[in-house]
Amino acid sequence: MRHFVLLLMLLVLNISQSLIAQSWDELTDEQKVMKLQSFMQDNQRYMRETLGLTEDQVLDVESVNACFLNNLDVIANYGGSDSERKKYAKSSVKARQKQLQAIMGTEKFEKFQSYVSAKLQKAMAEMK
Repeated sequence: MRHFVLLLMLLVLNISQSLIAQSWDELTDEQKVMKLQSFMQDNQRYMRETLGLTEDQVLDVESVNACFLNNLDVIANYGGSDSERKKYAKSSVKARQKQLQAIMGTEKFEKFQSYVSAKLQKAMAEMK
């Protein structure tokens, strides 16, 4: 289940090209933190420059993401069986999507989802 939570965290924070240099498990905690910070910076830049979000909107997105990650941590620790944790995590993902859509608007949210998906697919292909 911890791997499931980690995967969801990576989806939230997006995978950058620098992750492909070595697998996530091989990185030190410090390297992981640096990569996650880089993911966040890339996402913030994309939201500001490409989507045209305001600083307040970017901060609201970061707040939603932080809350989402806290929820996943609670689910991982107290969610019961694997099937229950999966059900709770899916519900949390849906709630996060609705919150982000409210902040960004439907069109920008869909563009952001495409950006995230393309980034993830590219990184996963390069890690193989």
